[in-house]
Amino acid sequence: MKSTKFDEKLVSSIVSGVLDRREKFDSFFDNFSEISYDQGEQSFKMIYYMFDRFNNYKMNGGERINIYNTDIRLSKKNYNIDHVNPKKADLYDYANDEDREYINSIGNLLVIPLHSNSKAQNLPISEKVREIYEKYNTKLPTVSDFIKNFNKKDWDSKKNIFSSIEERTRKLAEISFRNVWNITK
Repeated sequence: MKSTKFDEKLVSSIVSGVLDRREKFDSFFDNFSEISYDQGEQSFKMIYYMFDRFNNYKMNGGERINIYNTDIRLSKKNYNIDHVNPKKADLYDYANDEDREYINSIGNLLVIPLHSNSKAQNLPISEKVREIYEKYNTKLPTVSDFIKNFNKKDWDSKKNIFSSIEERTRKLAEISFRNVWNITK
């Protein structure tokens, strides 16, 4: 009898802990997914900061890649925020507000070196990966990770593009929650 009560308490405690962490993550994700390119300079600072954290959380001091600077002009001198799927894509019309939310969400953004972004412009996503990301950005972990996962996704329709953006937003939120800020407790 005692072992059953102990097991019930243990299971209840574990379930409660998992639910608390799930609620914390859901709340974190809701706020995280609101990070958007089109919210002005404050959001640019946040995006540079987030990508600095994403690219550096596994690195030691001397390996760090300095993407974020409190003076946004200095960040913009070396790195640019690139829309993976371009804002002005020839294939799709992103005229309505919902479409623009996807295109400007953090799941559709990468921070890449300045010279790379000027070459990327409004290239279709498959050309960007082949011509820009693979050639110039292999030292940035977020770009390398994106390249690695790119061919696993279907990018042939707006629906699939938006699904991939949602999935990447969730993945970046999970990395932030579990690894960058370790909020799992």
